[in-house]
Amino acid sequence: MEWIQSAPERIQAHRMASFELSFLDRDGWPIDYGAASVRLVRHDFPFGVSLQTRREAGLSSRDHQWLLRAAAAHFWTGTLQTQLQWSHYEPAPGQVQDARAATEELLRWAAENRWLPLSASLFDGGHSDAGHWSNNVACKELTAHLHERVLRDLRSFGGAFGRYEVWKDSLRWRDWVERCGESLMHSAYSWAAQAAPQAELCTSESGILSSLTLTPAEAYHNSLWDLRARGVPVQAIGVQAHFDGEVDASTVKHRLDVLRELRMPVYITELTISGLDPAQQAYELEKFLRIAFSHEAVAGITLGQLWDDPRTTAAGANGPGLYTAGKQPKPGAERVDSLWRGEWHTEVTHEMTSRGREAGLLPLEAAVPSTCVYEGCGTSTTRPRRVP
Repeated sequence: MEWIQSAPERIQAHRMASFELSFLDRDGWPIDYGAASVRLVRHDFPFGVSLQTRREAGLSSRDHQWLLRAAAAHFWTGTLQTQLQWSHYEPAPGQVQDARAATEELLRWAAENRWLPLSASLFDGGHSDAGHWSNNVACKELTAHLHERVLRDLRSFGGAFGRYEVWKDSLRWRDWVERCGESLMHSAYSWAAQAAPQAELCTSESGILSSLTLTPAEAYHNSLWDLRARGVPVQAIGVQAHFDGEVDASTVKHRLDVLRELRMPVYITELTISGLDPAQQAYELEKFLRIAFSHEAVAGITLGQLWDDPRTTAAGANGPGLYTAGKQPKPGAERVDSLWRGEWHTEVTHEMTSRGREAGLLPLEAAVPSTCVYEGCGTSTTRPRRVP
């Protein structure tokens, strides 16, 4: 497909730009001798993986630490898909201490590894746990508890989370909405905006990239349009990307084109590719990453599973993770690194030059961040300047 073949040109147009670094001594004079080496440490584009706290994962300390080290080797952000879901976070009214402590521990780990702020999913409309106490109270009580929960928990984490998937799969899972009305969901977004004004508030839907029919994408587009028309503070679009077999590039492109019309950032979440052998899986993963990273509407990508956990993966089966049940990297891990650490990476060495007061001007093309994440940047001897 010609559109995939032209992905490098779109990546250069949408993800790269030229800028210069000026190297100055302590007195502000240009350093015009020697050579300068600059290496991209981390992209500003969020490329992450779904994370679990040790409490949620139920792993030994050794296995959980291995999982985090593997995540840090390939990614620089992550999403808590279930830990902050209400049924997991507050199993009984007011019982949040254990979940909060486990979440804070994971947040500290992310900060120590200089990751971008994490994201988290909050509600699924009461679908995933029918026995949760929130499903056994009247609508008035549910509204009051939900209000309390949003303000309490989001404020407790301050600005540690950069994005919240406030309400997951609202098109499919209508339990609370059908019982208590659309206003409950709308209020959840408003309360989240009040409790975490620094965070981006996001929707999240599955089935949007399916090649079976265009209807889900159109319905999602229309529902988002309606939310904005009603003044609901939705700021971003979440698209769960689950594939059983090959990725239909044409379908993915056209679905993303439909959502681009809303002029909101699109985040690819829970990306998984199943039903293939490891080599085919790696090929399809690379294909999808090229499609998504080159599409101007996409603002971030999160993989849904890092490891084929032997507790949930049949013996001998190939799950969607980058690592086998035996903790060995699969071809997909190499493909990921070949893109983000290779093709989409910047590492250069240049001889220093002098241009009057500006010296050591180092033209670079890379995924230019809003904050400097190049080795050597941010010190008193370097001044990055983007070139128009």
